[in-house]
Amino acid sequence: MPVEIRSLIIKATITESNEADPPDTPSAKPEDREVEDKEIIIANCVDQIMEMLKQKIER
Repeated sequence: MPVEIRSLIIKATITESNEADPPDTPSAKPEDREVEDKEIIIANCVDQIMEMLKQKIER
């Protein structure tokens, strides 16, 4: 049975730092950050879909 998603809410928090990172501080690679961000987004989407399915079953 196919699952239809009628609404999807994506929340994000963006913070800016006024201080620049010192050159001696190792920072994460942009690719690592992208992978981590994608994993967080996917986890949130899965949680929301599971909640919607749970609500649909309860009806």
